Amino acid sequence: MDENIKKQLDDVCNIIDEKLEKSSKAIKDNVNNEIDTVVKGEVKNLVEKHSEIVEKIRQDRKLKTKKIISIMFIELNQKDLVMHLIKVNHTKL
Repeated sequence: MDENIKKQLDDVCNIIDEKLEKSSKAIKDNVNNEIDTVVKGEVKNLVEKHSEIVEKIRQDRKLKTKKIISIMFIELNQKDLVMHLIKVNHTKL
């Protein structure tokens, strides 16, 4: 084979290799960007779900606290009523 043809073939192969490398790098960059986008979206979804769960827990705690306070208030009122009745009955005797 003629040396000139060999050199031309080598030059063509080098150009093809360079283009393949550039394409490969571009593909890797695109894939990495796509992965970043997907991961960020999933993290955002998880954070939103976590926030919703935390808010639900807070609301449940507030409701339970209100119920407990109501029960305690009722019990205290009942005790006060009983004490009052005892005093009234005691003074009548």
